[in-house]
Amino acid sequence: MVTSGTQTKGNVDIPDSLLTRSQEEADTLLILHAVSVPQEAELVVSSPDMDVLLLLVHMYPHLPVSTVFLTGKGRLKRNISVCNIYKT
Repeated sequence: MVTSGTQTKGNVDIPDSLLTRSQEEADTLLILHAVSVPQEAELVVSSPDMDVLLLLVHMYPHLPVSTVFLTGKGRLKRNISVCNIYKT
């Protein structure tokens, strides 16, 4: 799933209510999409913005157990388990 501006495209079923939003704040729009993912799915959210990680931790009870935050570039790219942060 990719969000750009207020448009969303993806290779998964996206609820009609999330295809086009008036929500322009990308961080919030990412979270709206994330909470619509089935609990049994594996969710990877990629962003250079640590605010997104904070929102994911806050919303973790509504996200799939295997939610991962992907951040960084090149050799500095890393996966961060949202569950591990939430539990601490």
